[in-house]
This record gives sequence, structure tokens and C-alpha cells, in this order.
Amino acid sequence: MRHFDLAGRCPIEHKKTERGKRTVAQVLKKLGVACAVVACLAVIVSTSACALNLDLLIPVAPADAEQYDFATTSGAAHVVYKSGSNVYYATITKDNMNWTIRNLGAGNWPTIATNKFNQLIVAYENGGTIYEVGPHNNWTPTAIMSGIAGGKPVLSSPFFASGWQMIVTGNYDGDSYAEVVRLSNSGSGWSSPELLFDSWFMSGMGGTYYGQASIAAFADGSYAVAREEDYWGGNASWSSKWAGVSGIGSSSIGVSTGWNSSISLSRRAVSAISEDGSPAAVFACAVDGRVYVALNEGSGWTWILNGSNTGSAPSVTWTGGVYADANGVLQFVTSNEQGLVIDPLVYEGTQLTGSRPLVWAMEDKFFLYRDSSGVLQLGASFVNVVPEPTSCVSLLIGLGSSLGTVALRRRHR
Repeated sequence: MRHFDLAGRCPIEHKKTERGKRTVAQVLKKLGVACAVVACLAVIVSTSACALNLDLLIPVAPADAEQYDFATTSGAAHVVYKSGSNVYYATITKDNMNWTIRNLGAGNWPTIATNKFNQLIVAYENGGTIYEVGPHNNWTPTAIMSGIAGGKPVLSSPFFASGWQMIVTGNYDGDSYAEVVRLSNSGSGWSSPELLFDSWFMSGMGGTYYGQASIAAFADGSYAVAREEDYWGGNASWSSKWAGVSGIGSSSIGVSTGWNSSISLSRRAVSAISEDGSPAAVFACAVDGRVYVALNEGSGWTWILNGSNTGSAPSVTWTGGVYADANGVLQFVTSNEQGLVIDPLVYEGTQLTGSRPLVWAMEDKFFLYRDSSGVLQLGASFVNVVPEPTSCVSLLIGLGSSLGTVALRRRHR
């Protein structure tokens, strides 16, 4: 099963959808199932006739720009962020609806991943060393990689299977340019770093520079990597930039642009979208303020949004993506039988504005973003979909299960 969309958000188009208005406490106390849905991608049509109304919006804490991440387990939401010179881990659970915040010490670029087994792991950089921490080591920071100055780690898990993968962007070979390295952990410890992309420069020849990398891990141990590549040819007219993704297999897709263009990728620019573990993914980026989204269901990458909308770099997940448009309004992107649907995020009648939003969604949807005051805000939207008589409900433990029990109408292809 592969999915990038939900059963839609417009009540006109999807008459069986009913919104469930629940408090955080009510929702978190309902443990059990999450649901998944098979994508049905048609001709792309963009609409913002509807709004995605959030059922809750709760502040976390002030955080440094871009340096935050979040995930969920059954009955809990988890946020990691940098504030000042330290890294923090914050959580709310069904039994404690106040944020419990743990200071992890000095560090940068915290990242977090979880899986359906309710395991979680946090990683961050401090002094050129990448540390991991979590319940598995009693929250004692453990070094897993050293010698990568300015390292920016991003963790990923296949979610429906055990194991972790991590990509780190930073100066690994001491040449003043950033490299991109990968590590994996199948359960018996982290592998040695594997150099994926090596930035270089040679006088008279030009150079290639890599950055803004992120990773999506698949159950079979493979992965997809999103990144920026800059090619310097001696002057701007001979040079170019590229934002794209490589993997599944040898497939890749990207946007080529001029040297003076601006490229932006989210820390969650690529995500797995396959429930059964087979490689399938979604990718997104922004080039000169134009939004691009591509889908790969195992047979190659295809653009589903090709620069027709303006906004920031989207964050993507199982059933959609989120970005800030040219006015800073947060927009949720998904697809249905009619094509692509783009809805503004609304809370209590007001469109939400912010920067660098992140999303984690299957049926229920969760968003983390930084507001204009620099405070992280965690929001969620919950949906009840009435099942048709022939449908079946997939019992998946994870994000949706932490915030409610949902039945869905399953489509057959």
C-alpha cells in the first residue's frame, strides 16, 4: 500500500467526512489504531476553496530558526529543538497534557525519529560530534560519529519496520567544504559513516558543493536522499544549481536553475509513503520561491506540483505536505480523485502564519512551525471517515493512534 493523500478535505467533494471536535486530552486518551489510505492521483487541479481547520494549537517553547523536529508515538507527541546554546526534548502524553521538557545539554540541529513499536531516538551535533540519546540509553548522550564540523543530522525510520538511518551534512574531510554522509542502525549499533557526496573545488576547474540534505529510510534498508547541488564553472554564467532527490534505485528527479537562484529544502524534504515496506517516496523543494513536489511509487519520479505555486520549502510526509505561501500563510497539500488539493491551515477562524513548518500525518495530521514571535506551535487536525460496507480498517500503531481511533474508507485500485 502506498499513499500520499487522504480522502480529501472538502465536504462538497467528500460527503462521508465528518470533522471530530475533540480536546487534546480526549484524543490522546483514545489509543489503538491509525489508518492508511491508498493514493489515487488524477489530473492535477489546485484549489483552496476549503480550509483545513485545526482542532488544537498549543505552544511549545521559543526555538532557534529551523533547528527543530518532531514525531509521535502511541499516546504521545515528541518535539526536539534548540534554544540558546542547548538542545531540548519536550513531550506531552495522554496522562500529562503539560509539556515535560528535558535539557539535553549543549548542541545543534536536533532531530528525532520514531516507529510503530513506540521506539524513539534523538540525535544532535555538538563540537563536531554527533550524539544519540533516548529511552534506550537512559537519556545519556552517546557519541556515534566524530570529526564532522558543523554537522547537521537528519534521522529517518521506515516506521512500519525497525531500524534507523541518518544523514549528516558537514565538513567531514577538513577541506572547508561540506560533505554528505550516511549512517544506519539495524538494531545492533550504528554503522561507520558512508560518504555519499563530497564537495570539492579546484582552481581553474570549478567545483561542486552539496547541502541541505535529508533522507527517507525504507524497510528493505534502501533510502532516498534529497539535497542541493551547486556547480561552479568559473563565473555565474557558466554555473548552475540543482535541487532534487536520488533513490529509489537509480531514479532521480530535480530542478535545475541558475547560479543566482535561491534553493530551499526542508529538513523533511523527502519521506517514505509505503505501508508495506516497499520503497516509495515523496519529495519537495522550493526554487526562487516556487514550490515543487514529486512522487515515486516504485516506478520512477513524477512531478505533481511543478512550480505553479509560490511559497517556502515544503515538508512532506505519508499523506501530504505543508509550506508557507508568499504571505506566510501555512498551506496543506494533498491529493484526491480530482487531483491536487491545497488548503490553508486555520485555527478558530484565523489563517495560521509562520515559517519552516513540519508535518507528520496519516489520517490525523500534525504540524509544527515557528510563529512570528519565535515560539514553536504544535497543531493538529482530526478526521473521522465513515467506512463503506466493503472497507476494512488497517490497524497501524503510530501517529494517528496517539490522537484517536479512526475508521477509513479504503479505495481499491
